[in-house]
Amino acid sequence: MITLVDYGCGNLGSLSNMFEYLGAGVQITSDPDIISKASRVVLPGVGPFDVAASKIDSIDGLRECLVELGEGKTVLLLGICLGMQLLGKTSDEGQEQGLGILDFGVQRFPISGGLKVPHVGWSVVNDEPEGNHTELGTIGRFYFSHSYYLPSHGKPFEFGFSSHGVDFVSVVKQENVVGAQFHPEKSHRFGREFLQSFLEL
Repeated sequence: MITLVDYGCGNLGSLSNMFEYLGAGVQITSDPDIISKASRVVLPGVGPFDVAASKIDSIDGLRECLVELGEGKTVLLLGICLGMQLLGKTSDEGQEQGLGILDFGVQRFPISGGLKVPHVGWSVVNDEPEGNHTELGTIGRFYFSHSYYLPSHGKPFEFGFSSHGVDFVSVVKQENVVGAQFHPEKSHRFGREFLQSFLEL
């Protein structure tokens, strides 16, 4: 069973359809009591960082629940697009705090040299040069839509990499926590493979 967190900033319909296509049961909820008992939790996200963080905080107990899941190492937690950015601590986009499950901050793509911002469209995701991370289906072309990115600092949770004018981290993974900057639900075959791999973790 996949539990999609409904806090008002997620692409719930497309994600639900994709997981159901893969044969997984889906429940959509904002109730921390239900979320805390789930086995696989997905935190989607679209829109401004501060709006999403504020909406999480507006639901009593939700922030604490998500942080506990991320730190508890038993429940699988997947953040998608803005949901991945919320797994970190900060964003140059605003002043609100992320969940702080992973130690990173995101920054805006540089607006120079004709670089189009936001980064919208298909980009390749490569695994870590010295690793073998294909068990998460991170090799391939995925659909992106974002203006802020996670720069690489060589941290252990940096799992997949892409480029849009600058190189950036497009997949993170640390124990039970996974994040994807791209939208797997919009990424056709590679997106299905990624979500199937998440179901099999």
